[in-house]
Amino acid sequence: MSHMEELAYLTDKIAPRVTITIPMLEEDLGKTLEEMQNQVNVAMTINEEWNHLKLEWFKFADTEKIVTISRLIRAAGAARDSYLKLCTRLILTAKWMEKFRRIELEQESRERVWLDDILCMDMKGQMKKMNKIIEKLEKEERVVVAFLQTRNEDFHRAQRDQLTISRLKEQLREAEWELFSIKAKRARLEMGTEEAPPNPPETSKNQQLPERKEESRVQDLPRLVDDEEEEMELEEELMVIDEDEVGEENSARHRQEAILDDDGYLDQLLREAGETPPRTRRTKYPIIRRIHTQRERRHRASGGRHEESTELQNHIQELEARIQVAREENRAREEEVNEVERAIQVLPRRILLDAPEKIPVNITCAFYGDERYNLALEEGLCHRCLLGHGGRCRNPFRPCYYCEKVSGTVSEEYCPKDEDHHKALCPIPNAENKLQQRIQRIMGHYLEVEQDIERMEKQRDDLKNQVEQILRQDPAPPRP
Repeated sequence: MSHMEELAYLTDKIAPRVTITIPMLEEDLGKTLEEMQNQVNVAMTINEEWNHLKLEWFKFADTEKIVTISRLIRAAGAARDSYLKLCTRLILTAKWMEKFRRIELEQESRERVWLDDILCMDMKGQMKKMNKIIEKLEKEERVVVAFLQTRNEDFHRAQRDQLTISRLKEQLREAEWELFSIKAKRARLEMGTEEAPPNPPETSKNQQLPERKEESRVQDLPRLVDDEEEEMELEEELMVIDEDEVGEENSARHRQEAILDDDGYLDQLLREAGETPPRTRRTKYPIIRRIHTQRERRHRASGGRHEESTELQNHIQELEARIQVAREENRAREEEVNEVERAIQVLPRRILLDAPEKIPVNITCAFYGDERYNLALEEGLCHRCLLGHGGRCRNPFRPCYYCEKVSGTVSEEYCPKDEDHHKALCPIPNAENKLQQRIQRIMGHYLEVEQDIERMEKQRDDLKNQVEQILRQDPAPPRP
């Protein structure tokens, strides 16, 4: 039912035209209380399910984490809304039942206290528990969303880095090719120089004048391989590629690296003598180009394996540093758990001598724990003597017995900020549940970090095996 339906239902019950009996109201009141307890059990079940899932949280995928947390938040919110509806219905039904009861003033006053104060305080406590569960789940949802955003940013950053590395590798290959071209030109120049032609073709400002070279042989070029592999790799060192019908505009550039044939050499002699050749002929100029030898390919492969081994070793060192930090954090958590357990052992207990009459044993007293101080403020009682004297307390200052007992322990942080409060208002005797929850929270983080350590150790061992395999394939680093 919605809120409007609940109010319509209660309005029909209290209308004069409807005959209502006290047994009917008592039955409805009992069912409402039972349904309220069911909603409280639902909230506690959600909390237990969350504590159980938290131990195996690392096994879930990112999408499963978000779906699970959203489901728990919706279930807890639905339980809280149902509990609020039932509280409204319970209070209105109980007040109408009071009007039917024509009893004595004392009993009526006692019933009013039960309905207005004790029941409201109990509902307030249950609502606090539900809100804490919902806040805990919402906080975990924010953590998961932030983690997913971080992973997405890391993925895009890795893609950009990979693209940059590819571009740098391409530039490096181009630089190596240019360096080899310069070395080849230098080797040819060392073999012999030539004079420039008397009538060179017109060139632009940015284009250099072409140079001519004497006829040379492929076998006269300087050897670029070691003596031990010259027979095997000499055939792969140079490759002659013919370029058909090179135009006159590009002939000077190609002639710089060309080996002239007989007709070309005759044309060259005629130009030097100042005569025009009998016919214009387009010649074929074989171009000498460099190819990689087997030794260079092995050298590059060895260098790649060496770089991969270095990267893996750096990653191993990083993992070992992270494992060391995680172990130090867990050692600190173990010490904190020991301190909290010692604080629980020395925690003072409050002794209750009697209990109120006509109050069910399964109902938590509203005058309990932190609610003691709130009730004293609402009633205007002095926080030193618990008397209503209007703020003119004449009792001397006495330190709280419970606060003195927990001084210097972990429980000291749960002491109230005011030092001159009455010991009956001190929440320290009821701090055991908070300390137990703190231990559970610390142990949850401890188990998560232990699982991370196991995962990083396994990853480190796998990387070490890869490094050993690389070293077995190429034990010595490549020569520069």
